[in-house]
Amino acid sequence: MPNLTLEYTANLSDFDAVKNLASLNQYLIETGLFKEIEIKSRAIALHDFRIGGSAQNSAFVHATLSILRGRSVETRRELSEGLLQTLASHNDWSATISTQLRTEIREIDQDTYCGLTVGSAHIANTIRS
Repeated sequence: MPNLTLEYTANLSDFDAVKNLASLNQYLIETGLFKEIEIKSRAIALHDFRIGGSAQNSAFVHATLSILRGRSVETRRELSEGLLQTLASHNDWSATISTQLRTEIREIDQDTYCGLTVGSAHIANTIRS
């Protein structure tokens, strides 16, 4: 934990998903709230999308951070704002495409979240933390 999902519209031809994941992961590491090994991120290009009535000259990037319950509203707000600032400042945004940047923090129920690490000559215990 945490899990970061970065969705972006495919019409952002200069958007470097790998670079953005690295920047967002680095931000999460620097918060000191998460163990580096526990941060998992992925990016999904959206080829089929709509913004209002059309997709013309519009785009969006949406980052969803899923974390276990228990963090304060203030901490979650700081995480959301930090992710937003990281996205905004680590890209050269097109002047011809209006791009909406959005972030959200989702809480996962700790009682039903399970995980297991396998391979590398060890098997870790099921986690609930």
